[in-house]
Amino acid sequence: MRELNTFSIAARCPRTGQLGVAVASAVPAVGGLCPYIRAGIGAVTTQSWVNPYLAAHILDGLAGGRDPEAALAAALATDDRPDLRQLVPGGSSGGSGAAVAARLCPAALGSDTGGSIRIPAALCGVVGLKPTYGRVGRSGIVPHSWSLDHAGPLTRTVADSALMLQALAGPDAGDPAASAAPVPDYTAGLDRPIRGLRVAVVRNHFFDAVDDDVAAAVEGALRFLADQGCTVRDVAVPSLRHGLGAIYAIELASSTAYHGRSLAQGHVAGFAADVRDLVEMGRLVTGPDYLRAEQARALIMAEMAGVLAEADVIVGPASPLTAWRTDESAVSLGGRAESVLAASWRLTYPFNLAGLPAIALPCGFDRRGLPISLQIAARPFAEAEILRVAHQYERAHAWWCRVPPLAA
Repeated sequence: MRELNTFSIAARCPRTGQLGVAVASAVPAVGGLCPYIRAGIGAVTTQSWVNPYLAAHILDGLAGGRDPEAALAAALATDDRPDLRQLVPGGSSGGSGAAVAARLCPAALGSDTGGSIRIPAALCGVVGLKPTYGRVGRSGIVPHSWSLDHAGPLTRTVADSALMLQALAGPDAGDPAASAAPVPDYTAGLDRPIRGLRVAVVRNHFFDAVDDDVAAAVEGALRFLADQGCTVRDVAVPSLRHGLGAIYAIELASSTAYHGRSLAQGHVAGFAADVRDLVEMGRLVTGPDYLRAEQARALIMAEMAGVLAEADVIVGPASPLTAWRTDESAVSLGGRAESVLAASWRLTYPFNLAGLPAIALPCGFDRRGLPISLQIAARPFAEAEILRVAHQYERAHAWWCRVPPLAA
């Protein structure tokens, strides 16, 4: 086993949203990535932020949006494919996703309030893991929505995500919501067969309006799981029809509760226009609105728990579409028009509302050569389960080894 003298990870500044890189001493490496990343995280959160070319990727302020201005260019574009320079990497952790996809670093950190780890992972063709709520402490991260915020890694492979989670998970004295539950060895079971695993496919909501290429790729992944001996069964979560309104009310009200005082005191310099709009909009959420949103959330959590009482994992698409152009504000999917914002997080936010672990990983490319992503979720603290399923799929297909074709 060789040793690495140093390693680099990318992470967002918890105050500004800017991407920086930290270099820290590394202990002996396991697999492709040092599992003792916690030392590097300490360096990230305490050292001055350095901004090499990696920092060309700026993320949405306060992790509040889903369309960072940085394009997917660093990850995909060349002079042969100038069209790729006009694509977004997803957000809000889009700089992290693009940096990993561009091979600028082996791993990056992100935060996920409604999908902000898994959306850029999906659009950039990398792996993004949102752990169970409370599995990874959030001290040092400025809150966007206290009950929805999650922290987690973006990596090239599932095994690297397991290594990162091994270091990130555990108690956090600075985060009252952090769990003290024992942290298992997330790499130990990656190679275990998945035969006999029970797979639930939520046909409503997750497949209602999805790009044809995305649907075909995900159906192919489901056939693979069935061929491996998994039991694949269609289910429904009816309360998801209330999900978008619920998460908007909770997220906006929570953001205003934390950041509203800064705006009221005139501290506006650090707020981009779109982020300021979100904070201002939260003032329009009434007490009854918030209560109804939490009631809807409770219904969704109960129905998800019911599904997972009879299944080991939930599998579906991570995003209903592939990367869109920076000048696109709306898309048409399944015969209906919707904003790219609404479309981009439609399939990810249910697991934020429910606090369940979910991973996004590549499962193919569309007809334009852009990455398609599979999403796997499970019951609370079952990260080892979703990592095992994701690893078995990844090992059989090796989409992570491929990049979109750069020839016109």
